[in-house]
Amino acid sequence: MKRSHNNVYFQMLRSGQIPPAAAASQPITSSSVSDQRSGQIPPAAAAASQQSTSSSVSDQRSGQIPPAATAAASQPITSSSVSDQRSGQIPPAAAAASQQSTSSSVSHQKQRDTGHKPFSCKLCDKSFKKSDHLKTHERVHTGEKPFHCSQCDNSFSQYGHLKTHERIHTGEKPFHCEQCGQSFTHAVSLKIHLYSHTGEKPFHCKQCGQSFSRSESLKVHLRSHTGEKPFHCKQCGQSFTHSGNLKRHLRIHTGEKPFHCQQCGQSFTQSGHLKSHLRRHT
Repeated sequence: MKRSHNNVYFQMLRSGQIPPAAAASQPITSSSVSDQRSGQIPPAAAAASQQSTSSSVSDQRSGQIPPAATAAASQPITSSSVSDQRSGQIPPAAAAASQQSTSSSVSHQKQRDTGHKPFSCKLCDKSFKKSDHLKTHERVHTGEKPFHCSQCDNSFSQYGHLKTHERIHTGEKPFHCEQCGQSFTHAVSLKIHLYSHTGEKPFHCKQCGQSFSRSESLKVHLRSHTGEKPFHCKQCGQSFTHSGNLKRHLRIHTGEKPFHCQQCGQSFTQSGHLKSHLRRHT
């Protein structure tokens, strides 16, 4: 169909119905070059077309053609976009806005790829990729806890923490060990449990080289080097490195003996004492 239109056009050109100057204003395409080689376009018209192109380049260099027009001309043109622009469906301003939107999306993609974090906390040196993440972090400083448990009085700064807490009430344990079938309420609890199967101990003491499967165990161990005893008895002032040690100590003051011998009924303050007692029965 396109070829048929070209033949009619060049017949009109040969008969003089289209002046050579008008023919010179037409863009040179691959089909027109082919037509020139086959003799369908007179050499004078082809030369005039080339002269018109050279003139436009010269006008651009002299400043007669605005850079914006040159940039717009350099954009890829499809048959559908040309048709829409000619019919007035795509205004030039809309085309420019579309190009700007594309450039903006590329810029955001580069920020994600390079790890750029434009949202900074004014109270500490932390930065975040998204404003929502910064807003959540700021609750650490403000103490805000907008997410409340409907079954108890606990509140949380993050919605995900509330959902995890609710499993205490529902008994839900969605994280399962594929090796032994044991289930857990937290993903991190499952991860720690898996170390019991693999024997992995990724947390190492830099002072003595001892290794642990849990970061909390390493933290407690480090107190043996620092001498820190953060757990204090309010009744006698004695201090302990472990919370469990303080809990056992408190039974001295309360008289509690939660460990009972099923054979003779005797009770003990510590499980170790009950274990030693049971050896007498065996």
